[in-house]
Amino acid sequence: MPLVILVVIGAFEYRSSYDENYDWYASDTTPGAYTLSARDIGAQVAAIKDADPDVFVVAFPHWGSNYDWKTSDQTEMGHDLIDCGVDMVIGHGTHMLQEVEL
Repeated sequence: MPLVILVVIGAFEYRSSYDENYDWYASDTTPGAYTLSARDIGAQVAAIKDADPDVFVVAFPHWGSNYDWKTSDQTEMGHDLIDCGVDMVIGHGTHMLQEVEL
């Protein structure tokens, strides 16, 4: 059986109040939550798949409004992540089951 490498990239959607009040997000010099950005994740995925084109990449974003259905922004970001090379998006964090899209 061939070895399959799985890479999971976790990220948190940007919220200005978290950034301003809690200094929540990582920077080049400080630890913190990785900001959900299709551009940044796409660059990571490209580098990962250049090293091993058979790797399976999952984006695992924490996103959405609590106790609410998915938004058009979440759908768009999911599509953007797939377009930049992510193989699967598994969103989480709204305290309820949201819609599933294939």
